[in-house]
Amino acid sequence: MLYDEDREQEALKSFIISENYIGNHYGERALLENSKAVVYILISRYDSANNCLERGLSCAEKEHFEKARIKVFNNQAVLCRIQGKYGDAIEHLKQMASTSHLDKTEEFVFYLNMGKTFISAKEMDSAVLYFKRVENLLSTKEIPVESKASAYGALSQFAEQQGDIQKALRFKDQREILLSDVVSQRQKQVIYRIQMQYDYESLQNKMIQERSRMQRFVAIGIVLLLCIVALFFYQSSQRNKKEAETNANMFHFMQQNRALVESNIEHEKKVLDTMQQMSNMYYAKFKTMQKLSFSIENPKNKIALKDLEKVVFGDGEHWEAVKEVIDALYPGLRETVTYKYPEMDEMERRVFILSRFKLPRMEEAALLGISTSVLDKLRTRVHKIVEKDKKQ
Repeated sequence: MLYDEDREQEALKSFIISENYIGNHYGERALLENSKAVVYILISRYDSANNCLERGLSCAEKEHFEKARIKVFNNQAVLCRIQGKYGDAIEHLKQMASTSHLDKTEEFVFYLNMGKTFISAKEMDSAVLYFKRVENLLSTKEIPVESKASAYGALSQFAEQQGDIQKALRFKDQREILLSDVVSQRQKQVIYRIQMQYDYESLQNKMIQERSRMQRFVAIGIVLLLCIVALFFYQSSQRNKKEAETNANMFHFMQQNRALVESNIEHEKKVLDTMQQMSNMYYAKFKTMQKLSFSIENPKNKIALKDLEKVVFGDGEHWEAVKEVIDALYPGLRETVTYKYPEMDEMERRVFILSRFKLPRMEEAALLGISTSVLDKLRTRVHKIVEKDKKQ
């Protein structure tokens, strides 16, 4: 998943973290080294991939783990084929087939890679034999969709080289159908991850709500305590004042006491002002939590959700999250639209891109942070620009 999102370095770091947990479990380490080699092959770091495959083969032999040996031999063959070492690739594939009885998927991959290797080596007669076996296994249900898509691509290329254009096009159409299924599945995975993130953030909001409620209770308690203390000081000052008034002979002491009383009153006023500010602040937080609670209990109330969103996020928009999904599904789409339609402004480009998803007006307007009437106007301008470009 990390590699599919163009985060190769994070994928490699994940392998390193996994190694710390695997320890001396050679079978698991063999599978990990094989998977790490695949990433290195995809990013064209062939020396690193070869080292991983050698370590993986050594671990698989220590554990006598035949399935891991099959995977390693297969990827060694792929690596050799990419580097033009066709003889070595064939030898690795033969070692793969000789390890044990292959299941249908492993047998399919073996025939497919043999065919690809012979095509790359320009040995067409041998390629015909293995691709024929690949065709015979395409209807097997347990073979993964990605392997079938790869097979249809190789068969299409081979048929084209043989001059059978009709067959090449048929294989190409089958490959496109399977790739569409793969893309659809990845879209579901992206949506699932977004849903999980939303659920996690909702849980955090609930925890913040509970914490804020407790903080408000504590603040109210502090305010009450300070009020009691202030009342105590006030009563004390009044008592001192009365005692001073009844003791005319203690004029100097009365003056000092009066200054103390005035100082206490000013201090009490400052304390009360501070407590009032704290109370107002926590009351505002409490009102926000009430809006959040109402929105959770009434998820279909769009006005309440919009009101809550503005309170929590201000005038921000959710385009950054939507942009990550679009870049994952259609890499380079935003740059292409900018290049092809330079006369569109930023909001018009967003409307044009979101039109590919066939979203309802209300949902699209919510994602863009605008009203449906503004969205309709933007859609009209985008349609005019696109039609004008088609005529030119």
